[in-house]
Amino acid sequence: MKTRPPGLPQDLRRRAEEILRESDSQLPEAASPEEIKLLLHELRVHQIQLEMQNEALRSAYTALDASQARYFDLYDLAPVGYLTLSKPGLIQEVNFAAATLFGFSREQLRQQPFKQFVCKDDQDLFYLCQQQANTPQKAELRLQRADGSFFWVQIGATLSADGEYWITLNDISERMQMEETLRMSREKYKAVVDNSFDVIFSLTTRGEFQFLSSSWERHFGYTIGETLGNSYHHFIHPDDITSWAVYFQGILLTGISKTSPPFRVKHSDGSWRCFIANGARYAIADKEWLFIGVAHDVTEQLEAEGNLLQAKAAAEAANIAKSQFLSTMSHEIRTPMNGVIGMLQLLQYTELTPEQYEYIESAKNSGLELVLILNDILDIAKIEAGKIELERYDFDLRQVIAETINHQALTAREKGVELVASIDSDVPTALKGDPLRVRQIVRNLVQNAIKFTSKGSVALHIRTDDEDEQSCTLRFLVRDSGIGIAADKLPHIFKPFTQADGSTTRTYGGSGLGLTISKQLAELMGGSIGVESVEGEGSTFWFTVVLEKGDAIPATPDLPIARGDRKSSPRIRILLAEDDPKAQLIVPKLLKNHGYQTDVVGDGNEVLRALEAEDYALVLMDCMMPGMSGYEATAVIRDPASAVRRHDIPIIALTGNAMKQDVERCLAAGMDDHLPKPLILDDLLAKLEKWLEGGSR
Repeated sequence: MKTRPPGLPQDLRRRAEEILRESDSQLPEAASPEEIKLLLHELRVHQIQLEMQNEALRSAYTALDASQARYFDLYDLAPVGYLTLSKPGLIQEVNFAAATLFGFSREQLRQQPFKQFVCKDDQDLFYLCQQQANTPQKAELRLQRADGSFFWVQIGATLSADGEYWITLNDISERMQMEETLRMSREKYKAVVDNSFDVIFSLTTRGEFQFLSSSWERHFGYTIGETLGNSYHHFIHPDDITSWAVYFQGILLTGISKTSPPFRVKHSDGSWRCFIANGARYAIADKEWLFIGVAHDVTEQLEAEGNLLQAKAAAEAANIAKSQFLSTMSHEIRTPMNGVIGMLQLLQYTELTPEQYEYIESAKNSGLELVLILNDILDIAKIEAGKIELERYDFDLRQVIAETINHQALTAREKGVELVASIDSDVPTALKGDPLRVRQIVRNLVQNAIKFTSKGSVALHIRTDDEDEQSCTLRFLVRDSGIGIAADKLPHIFKPFTQADGSTTRTYGGSGLGLTISKQLAELMGGSIGVESVEGEGSTFWFTVVLEKGDAIPATPDLPIARGDRKSSPRIRILLAEDDPKAQLIVPKLLKNHGYQTDVVGDGNEVLRALEAEDYALVLMDCMMPGMSGYEATAVIRDPASAVRRHDIPIIALTGNAMKQDVERCLAAGMDDHLPKPLILDDLLAKLEKWLEGGSR
């Protein structure tokens, strides 16, 4: 409580009164002027002295007031909470910071027991501070705010000389929260480390274990205590020490974290486990490092990878064996089929009744169907082996569709089914891609539609789904009015060897491979395939392909091959290299009807002797012949040092192996073209025309 000083000190006032009283009492009425003057002078001196002392006191009190004002300003503005407690513990004075901490006003806090704000769990600690407050005490405890929440403070308590407690409150809630977060983080880290399957470890620069997680004991059977301080040399396989040391030193020198090569660590039972580690360096002092690593057990993984590699090698070997088997079977089936179809084609050149011609044509078509099925099986094998490669060249879409529809038109007419095709006017027709595969999908879908349609129509429609400057996505739709497909069968029809019904094959025929091949080819060309069908009403099969836009191809009329003209013109002499007796008999007779003179030899050595002795226009070369094969004979023919008359003579390979790699092998050997068996006369004649009348390699 601030107070003002009196006008004069008590003793000075008393002295003045004494002087006055003495003056009054001792002043005689008849006093001389000198006595009066002296007395007045003395009184005046006292008065001056009193005035001077009063002025000094007023200055002191003014300074004290200013000091007290500054003190109270600092007291209120201090960031630390201050309050005073009476001996019983009641709050006397409280500054603004302390009131703010509590969330009360100063008036609300005054005369309140301080203990009621202390957390019950911390009241004993506060009581201890009070008991020992004759010397300054400090403690960390929780106080309650006006809203009921608690906050942490560092409290300082000092007992003053007049029996009051001076209390300081420093808010440490943020620090305590950080410490709690850090503690929880450490506990979580410890839990992660303790429960980690991987081994977490640290090594000194000398390679000694400085820390190990508990998984070390689970993995290797050694206790952590007996391992710490030991070098890694005691545990890593001798053959892996060098590679580990290079890795370890590299991390310490460069500070670049990376994964170690696999290394083996010895178990306490003598067995070895394989690990990889991810390491990093950690600074513990100036230019002093610690290696921190996490080691992961890859024993089972490496064993599985080894088993997988073995399985992969076995699968690849099996796949190669399957491909070789299919190639061999293709050759073995095509060779006799070559004889069958060839004989039927020869028969068609003899005098036949219409009924006999019909029988032969039917037998020939059945043989060709068998060849198509064989081609489908080979395509499936190529797809499974990932060996189908798409060609890429310019073609005219309208020409491809026209040729495909024309090939199916006869079958449709024979069944009384109307076959039509249409292309939207905005569809680009000058394209670049693989027209043979596009034609194959269209043929499969149209052929299927005709097969399962007994009356009505089959319609092919082509439209554009998407287009930009470089490419377009075309959608092909084949609608039929056939038997349709049951809804529960739709998800399965694109699977290999699948028909919608078990009776389908018996009634309509087919291997169930066409749709599977079409699906794979459409996807290879960036598209997809699907079907919509109602049983008894018909089906709509569709597929999309992505094709590049190509250069316009000038339309060329289909010129008939002048096959009959050669009978009246000089015969072209060609050489047939073939070891199959049936082919030796059939091919020359077929070609004789079209103006070709054919000489026959049975192996590669005879080919070379014939080409050294005579001039031939072309060689039909069987690839698989006894003695010297067609591949070997071709290599000698192309050798400029050989004795044959023409090293550049056109050579067309004849082979029952129709896989892509077989064709590539023929071309790589130096042959110019390829014809698969069985030989179809029209195809053979087209190849001869190509290479004998302006064809080029």
